[in-house]
Amino acid sequence: MKEDARVSQSQPLSRLTLFSDAVVFQIKLALDAVRDLILSPIAIVCTVIDLVRGPNKEKGSFHALMKIGHKTDVWLNLFGPHSHEQAESQSEEESDSGNVSASSTAETNVDQLILKIETILKEQHSQGGLPASAKLAIDAYLEKLHKADNTRPKR
Repeated sequence: MKEDARVSQSQPLSRLTLFSDAVVFQIKLALDAVRDLILSPIAIVCTVIDLVRGPNKEKGSFHALMKIGHKTDVWLNLFGPHSHEQAESQSEEESDSGNVSASSTAETNVDQLILKIETILKEQHSQGGLPASAKLAIDAYLEKLHKADNTRPKR
């Protein structure tokens, strides 16, 4: 299986795949920047609260925020593969080596979300569907994800 992954990696990417991966990376960078803008002032407030209450790594606000930040890093998977081929070859390499990253064990991350949206758009285009029907299909999928996320038990 490692040989198959190496062969697929040595094959040149199409221009469309390269463009798609670059657009997805820019979306991820934008999401990361928004996350940083939100977490930065919250981190300052959490630090002040912890300094007033006394530092406690187990129950401290700052360290709780750090755990949330780590979860968003896993969800964003900023430098992880986006395209189907790259994701498949990475998962094969991880399973062969016994290394399973947090991003591969996450049920839903930004890559899966974008790939699902791409799939819906490709299906709509192949069926000659209208943009409004594509929007409805995407909205339905996003609502399904939102409901699934709200039904998960909190850790």
